[in-house]
Amino acid sequence: MRRATFWFIFGTVLLDMLALGIIAPVFPKLVIQLEGGNDASAAGALGLFGTVWAAMQFVFAPVLGALSDRVGRRPVILLSCLGLGLDYGIMALAPTVGWLFVGRVLSGITASSFSTSFAYIADVTEPDERAGRFGLLGMAFGLGFILGPAVGGVLGGIGLRAPFWAAGALSLVGAAYGWFVLPESLPLDRRATFAWRRANPVGSLGMLRAREALVGLALVAFLYRVAHDALPSLFVLYGDYRFGWTPRAVGFALAGVGVVSMIVQGGLVGAAVKRLGEPRALVTGLAFGAAAFALYGLAPTGALFLLGIPIGGLFGLTYPALQGLMTRRVGADEQGRLQGAIASVMGIAGVIAPVLFTQVFAAAIGRFQGLGVPGAPFLLAALLLVTAMLVVRRGVVASLVALVACSGALSVSAQSVAGPPSLTWRPRAPLEGSAVVLQLSAGPDDSMVAVHGELAGEPLHFERTAHGWRALAAVPFDRSDSVAARATVERAGGLTDTVVTWLVPRRRRAPREKLRAAPEFVEPPDSLEERIREEQQLVTGVRHQAHDTPRLWVEPFIRPRSSAVRDRFGVARTFNGVLRSRHMGVDFAGRRGASVRAANRGVVALVADLYLSGTTVLIDHGAGLVTGYLHLSRTLVAVGDTVTRGQEIGEVGASGRVTGPHLHWLAAYGGITFDPLGLVGLDLDASWAPSPKRARP
Repeated sequence: MRRATFWFIFGTVLLDMLALGIIAPVFPKLVIQLEGGNDASAAGALGLFGTVWAAMQFVFAPVLGALSDRVGRRPVILLSCLGLGLDYGIMALAPTVGWLFVGRVLSGITASSFSTSFAYIADVTEPDERAGRFGLLGMAFGLGFILGPAVGGVLGGIGLRAPFWAAGALSLVGAAYGWFVLPESLPLDRRATFAWRRANPVGSLGMLRAREALVGLALVAFLYRVAHDALPSLFVLYGDYRFGWTPRAVGFALAGVGVVSMIVQGGLVGAAVKRLGEPRALVTGLAFGAAAFALYGLAPTGALFLLGIPIGGLFGLTYPALQGLMTRRVGADEQGRLQGAIASVMGIAGVIAPVLFTQVFAAAIGRFQGLGVPGAPFLLAALLLVTAMLVVRRGVVASLVALVACSGALSVSAQSVAGPPSLTWRPRAPLEGSAVVLQLSAGPDDSMVAVHGELAGEPLHFERTAHGWRALAAVPFDRSDSVAARATVERAGGLTDTVVTWLVPRRRRAPREKLRAAPEFVEPPDSLEERIREEQQLVTGVRHQAHDTPRLWVEPFIRPRSSAVRDRFGVARTFNGVLRSRHMGVDFAGRRGASVRAANRGVVALVADLYLSGTTVLIDHGAGLVTGYLHLSRTLVAVGDTVTRGQEIGEVGASGRVTGPHLHWLAAYGGITFDPLGLVGLDLDASWAPSPKRARP
């Protein structure tokens, strides 16, 4: 058998971390999508996932650690790789949040063997060299988070599921590597017997209690892990909410975290521990971590937030120094049990951390939004690391006193930080191809001077109302996944905030309509191709020019006719037995010559006889909104006229490609055509009743 060395386990961990890094930029976004686009609800679900994952580690890490002392490290590591591969496959196929939950349970069990990797290093490394080797193992984690998130961000642009398939494939490669290449590190003569009384979590923690020198270090490990998990628990959600980062941006930002981590773990840990000694290196790492989390929590812009990454990189001194101190205090035949006990402590912290930080974040951007402290979870993490420093230097009692004092100081300082407003919408669960009204709310000391935004590629025109800043928008038709709504806030003094939320439209169920028409109406002759294209460009120009017009309407919209609706929006139309199109408007019944009225105030932008829609009037209502009145027999307005709500603008006809007299009414927000009936009664200034609990689409 090959002689076991550090570099074999380095390769195994690197493959596992590549797989984990690939899903990092997209996993929270998949949860957001499955949770119906609600950020606060997704934060709660992610907290539960993190808690369950850590709970599985708490239960199974001591079992696998003790098992590795009995059967060796190699079989346990192989089990981990195979289990993670199965987990990624389940998540790639998961149709609901419940299936994601199953995958995280399985992953928590098998990933418990990460502690076995540290025992492997203790097997093959001298005590004085362990901290440096633990740092180099951290370099494998850093490499995984350099390449993994960058690849995951690119794959996430293809589809939210693609990174999970790639991660599963990498886990299988890791299993194959372990089977054919990874040697065993624990000789038969150094193996211990397996006993359930020592392998359970309570028994493993008893090992720490029995050694006085390990108790304080175990508390430091606990505080370190709780604080450390603030960043992975919230990085994607916070970057999305606070700064509007896309999956690609998040992926490259996480890659930056990996680069810094690799430099520190691979190049600085060994030298720092040799120069400072393990205790001082431990305190130094904790101090840099506290500074980085404080910057994360207080940064008003994405650029300042990213400045915390190189500072936080030196936080990487902490765990290798801590591991070096703890492994010195047990024998060679207890390294697996020690790592299992450490993993149990980390597991308890891991159970607490995701729920703690995600719930603090959900409260900070929800119920306590008025305090203006969206970075409260990161400030809490900084406080915990300050406490850990005092545990190392002064003991537990002094650390508790400092914890209370720092809590007050951070609370006061956080009050002066302006947090981002919240972005909500009505209706809360819109149908695809429908109008929505977005509202940006802020606290009483709001300093916003302007708001710009975008939804589905169309600009948003926010206006200040009595209830906040509001804008009309539209959800595209045939949109099966979530739609991002983004608002950029300009504050007095030049500061900006970006808020992003996700709308998940409900599928519009529309019947099919079978029509018979003359062949020339179904397939226009080639000679008309140029005319049709020019007319389409003319209409498209009018629709996009509406973004350059200020909002002209104030009163709620009305129907252009009071007659019955004959055909609704979204109906699939079959001409002569062939599915040709969907009905992208609403048809009102009416005899030829019946009155057609403007739905609201606006400027007439087009009056023309078009091949497909016949005699057509388009009205520009401003702020991106256009309504159209098609197949008229007569028009009563001219281009440039300002019309009022209810003004007669034409008469019902049967011009263009139709089968009989009627009015076809359409609505468009820029390039998005939506159901015009959603405009009826629309009032941007109306107050919103509290929304009921949102059902999943």
